[in-house]
Amino acid sequence: MKSSCLLFAFAIMQHLPAVEAQPNYTLFEFDYTGQPVPPLGLNREGTSVATNYNRALTEGMMFLHQDRIHQYENAKEPTSFGLMWWISSFSQLDGVNGWTGKALMHIAEEDVAAVVAAGATVNQGLGKPWAETASCVFIPQLNIFKCTIVGTNDNYVASFWDDGTSELFGDPYEAHDEGDLSP
Repeated sequence: MKSSCLLFAFAIMQHLPAVEAQPNYTLFEFDYTGQPVPPLGLNREGTSVATNYNRALTEGMMFLHQDRIHQYENAKEPTSFGLMWWISSFSQLDGVNGWTGKALMHIAEEDVAAVVAAGATVNQGLGKPWAETASCVFIPQLNIFKCTIVGTNDNYVASFWDDGTSELFGDPYEAHDEGDLSP
């Protein structure tokens, strides 16, 4: 039985079309769109990945606005609303290109009403600005700044990646907080 399977596999392999040798590309030579990865320090637009970083440190503050669909734990359906962060009081990190800062986050009261109407239990402070912490550090292997905002009155984290362009990609998440003091 074993020898007949091997013979059958050998016969199939003899009829496979020849494959031309392909260039040996490393994992990071092309991005997810198939475009060549820009040189270290530059983004796809050919500008510096440190554009937003330098502007924030020069101006002493930065604003981030996020529109996205959120799914709260006990809401009947996802809701769409915007978040606004004001980040300031930057401290540069020693030995690396990075900063820490203080942030204020705000969600408009009409957006809070929509979230509550969808059945979500929300933090009592929602609709009013509240303090958070923020940090950002350059990761040379990814050619990008990895930034994080952490809630101080709830257990969520908003991560985003800054490549120096005006549009940042993010991924906020929150741990299941049943029994937490801040629903």
